[in-house]
Amino acid sequence: MAATLAALFPAVADAQSRIAIQGRVTAGTCSVDDVSVTLPDISLADLPAQPGAFGAHREPAQLLFSGCAGVTGIEMTFRGAANPVDAGRFANEASTGPQDIAVWLVAKGQTIRPGSTHALAVSGADAVFDFHTGYWWVGGSAPSRGDVLANITVEVAYQ
Repeated sequence: MAATLAALFPAVADAQSRIAIQGRVTAGTCSVDDVSVTLPDISLADLPAQPGAFGAHREPAQLLFSGCAGVTGIEMTFRGAANPVDAGRFANEASTGPQDIAVWLVAKGQTIRPGSTHALAVSGADAVFDFHTGYWWVGGSAPSRGDVLANITVEVAYQ
């Protein structure tokens, strides 16, 4: 009799729920560590005589990718605040820093601009992206002294 009643009066749902599942299949992955670069202190006299050039010293640095599996290439997008006078350089974000001094990044003779993308081939388990960084006087006024700080995020896509 219960089976007959169930057939006559089917269950009615009081509510419904939806399950959304998202994902992505990628080419592979690597490990990459954060990089901290300390520029040497320089004097105002070490800056170029004209704005629009790097200071007397460039500091080498590397992004090290290790344990790469299933990866043949890496695409890196460099994100950070652009200098308001020279958008091709990263802004000095130090609270007491001179705004006429920016941070410059360069790799293989090519300036790394805020928002720019750079590729790196991977042929084994490890890959290295070499670059240099330094002070950049953007002009607009005589260069001024103070702290320099730039925060740059590298977004990585594996191929």
